[in-house]
Amino acid sequence: MGVSVVLFLSMLLSAPAPPARGFVETNPVRTVRNAVSIIDQKYLHAASNPAWKQAKQVLLAGRYQSAAEAYQALGEQLARVHDPELYLVNSEEFRARQEELEAKRVGTGLASFAIDRDSSSGYARVVTALDGSPAARAGIHPRDLIVSINGEPTREMSHEQILDALGVEAGGKVRLVTRRGWRTRRVVLEPSQRPLDAVQVSHKKIDGKRIGYIRVLLFTPDAGRKVQSAVIELEHAGVDGYVLDLRNNPGGSLAAAESAARAFTAGVLGSEVRGSGRPEPLETRGAPLTGKPLIVLINGGTASAAEMLAAALHDLHRAVLVGSSSFGRGRTQAYIPLSDGYGIFVPTGEILTPDGQALKPEGIRPDLKVAGDFLPAGRVATRHDAQFERAIAVLQHS
Repeated sequence: MGVSVVLFLSMLLSAPAPPARGFVETNPVRTVRNAVSIIDQKYLHAASNPAWKQAKQVLLAGRYQSAAEAYQALGEQLARVHDPELYLVNSEEFRARQEELEAKRVGTGLASFAIDRDSSSGYARVVTALDGSPAARAGIHPRDLIVSINGEPTREMSHEQILDALGVEAGGKVRLVTRRGWRTRRVVLEPSQRPLDAVQVSHKKIDGKRIGYIRVLLFTPDAGRKVQSAVIELEHAGVDGYVLDLRNNPGGSLAAAESAARAFTAGVLGSEVRGSGRPEPLETRGAPLTGKPLIVLINGGTASAAEMLAAALHDLHRAVLVGSSSFGRGRTQAYIPLSDGYGIFVPTGEILTPDGQALKPEGIRPDLKVAGDFLPAGRVATRHDAQFERAIAVLQHS
């Protein structure tokens, strides 16, 4: 039985491998026991979450007559643990999650790593809508609550049911009721089939200085390599400094974020703390591709792998952070294939910054706080973008 480790802060340690065919398990009782054993070994809060302990007892007491009964029980009991990062998927759901990570299509812009759950209300909560997506264009912001999807209250839906409902196919529509504070809105989203351009690169000459601009909308598995290629290209263009824009980036592949970090720095980027409590360092080696001044833009939609990268560059004294406080999310997650095309996503660890601070729940604060988090896509990195303008001003004086 293989293990694909991912970080769903949405932070993925690596892109999940295709679903393994797994072992051939003909005994449904043993299927459930194997799954329980895996969760006990891997789940970050297996020893401390009373809801898991109760679910475990129910699962182990069951007498299942078929694989269908076994997986139905697993899905129901994991939903009752009320941990949005611990859930069962079938092979089709897994492929959908993988397509989201690889940015093969934008969809509604509310991907699996862009949704968690509000602990106080139980409703689904937006981490961030992918920039330029139907959800972003509809004005859905980080921390907005999704009260209902197609008329069904999200606090009565499991995490995978929420993701399935949001993953509407081409030609379909999804109807949301969202809440921000006391304001309630009705929103209809039509999915986009275009791929997401996850890494965008340009350079500008402003007041005599050449500025390299790299925007990462999502850490797809190849985003780190693309960032490194962008820095090599911009170095050849003779830029004097860089703006790395991580605003409204919900995370993605942690390995890709580490690879992106290697373009600018070397050293310990932070650590992962698993159930044992022992920090395991996240480290880059080798000479960085550039030592030129660097500004990192963050905001309330910067989450997970993007937060890890921003915090690492800051704590290693490599970058100045400009914008607003990040989302505050940082847990690693493993995908573990079972039999019959099923698998489970299990949260396995917490991420700490190089200074030993947790990303959750406060996030990271910028060195220079500048308002203006939510802009139409056409105004980002223009004179209408106050956070970008402040970053340029800092580079002008560096």
